[in-house]
Amino acid sequence: MMPESNPVLDAIFNRRSVRDYLEKPVPGELIKKIIEAGVWAPSGLNNQPWRFAVVQDKNTKSQIAQLTRYRAIAEKVRLILDLPENLELMAVVALGYPKHTKQKSSRKPLEEFIVKEL
Repeated sequence: MMPESNPVLDAIFNRRSVRDYLEKPVPGELIKKIIEAGVWAPSGLNNQPWRFAVVQDKNTKSQIAQLTRYRAIAEKVRLILDLPENLELMAVVALGYPKHTKQKSSRKPLEEFIVKEL
């Protein structure tokens, strides 16, 4: 018997990391829809702590793209975006249209991730 299709699992298993984008801008309305989907993620006590800086300026995106170590980049991104110190950088998410669409990916065996079963 074939397992029934699950669109959420399909999306998770078929997603790929994109590092090379077309020069085609992502419409502001689409960016807002993606952010809206993100703010529906669960949060402790429903405190919804997310705040977003949407960067479409090519020069600013280039400056941020040159920063590669997550822990070390937080202060630099804060300076580039002129963000207040009370905001803690949690992630940098690149959005765009991939130049390459035939990418393959793999993962380590599940057993390498499970450290204990009780």
